[in-house]
Amino acid sequence: MPSTLIIGAASGLGRLWADRLLGEQQTIVVADRDIQGLAPFAARGVQTLPCDVSRPEDVASLLDDHPHDRVVLTAAIMPTSLALDDDPARIRQIMEVNYFGAVAVLRAALPPMLARGRGDVVVFGSVAGEVPTPHMSAYSASKAALAMYIHTLQMELEGQPVSVRLVLPPITDTPLLQQARDTSNPRSFEVGREQGIVAKPEDVVDGARRGLRGRRGSIYPHRMARVLHLARRFIPGMLRAAILRSEQA
Repeated sequence: MPSTLIIGAASGLGRLWADRLLGEQQTIVVADRDIQGLAPFAARGVQTLPCDVSRPEDVASLLDDHPHDRVVLTAAIMPTSLALDDDPARIRQIMEVNYFGAVAVLRAALPPMLARGRGDVVVFGSVAGEVPTPHMSAYSASKAALAMYIHTLQMELEGQPVSVRLVLPPITDTPLLQQARDTSNPRSFEVGREQGIVAKPEDVVDGARRGLRGRRGSIYPHRMARVLHLARRFIPGMLRAAILRSEQA
């Protein structure tokens, strides 16, 4: 029976992904630093494990003891700030979780998969790593670094029996959005909500899972993510002006 490990399953996209798998014929293991947030899964007989991805020893223990056919990583943090106002310690924390945490997961998960000759890792990045937005400098930088790391890794794994997929959602209505509200509260996020362009988490997860049926290394799981990706590529000036207008609205 295939086995999936979801890291970051206590809330948001990770929890929803795990919920989607509960009715399917496979083994599920969920992990998060918020072990209490995993209680609903434990109540349904799902194995729950503690893991703080910013602690390499946690990641090594989690992956050493529990080989899986698929590892899904959604764990991330998204406090926001104007770039020059941000706390350097918090910038480092964002990189530790969003970038170095993902690197640790990939480095721990992939060697056993390569040894077995099967498996894949699904990592949630963000289209914010492609689209500069005020208040998002640290988060966007972490996701841009993650994307480049994964794109390079995908090239190095070409022809191997394992794969790494990068999922790039747009702004999505998850607890990460509340982190932004609780810090500098970017106006562009509220304008996005008012205009109905903040993605529903259900649409993002379902779009990502559909994307896994194809062969693309990067998956844009929602219409708005694809719009932003193409706008950044073909009409960057217009996109920049639109983002600045929304921030000043």
